[in-house]
Amino acid sequence: MGGTIVALALAPAVMGGVAAVGPGMVESGVIESGGADERLAEAMRHAAARRLDQAAAAFAEILESDPDNVSALVGLAWVNNDRNEYGAAAVCALRAVNLQPGCSPAWREYGYALWRSGRIRPAVRALSEAIEADRRDWTAYDYLIALHDQEGEAAKADAVRRAKARAEERQR
Repeated sequence: MGGTIVALALAPAVMGGVAAVGPGMVESGVIESGGADERLAEAMRHAAARRLDQAAAAFAEILESDPDNVSALVGLAWVNNDRNEYGAAAVCALRAVNLQPGCSPAWREYGYALWRSGRIRPAVRALSEAIEADRRDWTAYDYLIALHDQEGEAAKADAVRRAKARAEERQR
């Protein structure tokens, strides 16, 4: 692939219980400009600016021509999660996981969708997979901590907090 390489960031984080995108909440993906990559960059810019209708339409357009585009699937899953459309989010994220099993953001979005749908055990498994795939997926740790706290599982939440602290310490 030719073209200029563009680094993009799209990552959800829990802020007051709501998924959000913003600077410093980054899962970096490197794409090349032009064609589908340029459309993906535009979709991600819409998502980052919280123009969710435009982001969803742009991700869907990419998926029409490239149904196996993992980045677009994860992006659309994020948008659907943010809209509280957890069933649709889970479908997109699960497809991304099946296409790329080591994709931490896909596992994280799947886990978040399951959690918010009340499917706690599968959500714990999915969020754990996200962390296993990328020990620096701080958002996955935060979701898993919040899930355990919500379920009244203080010891499990504390264990995840300690695991996150150890992972953060290794990053320094």
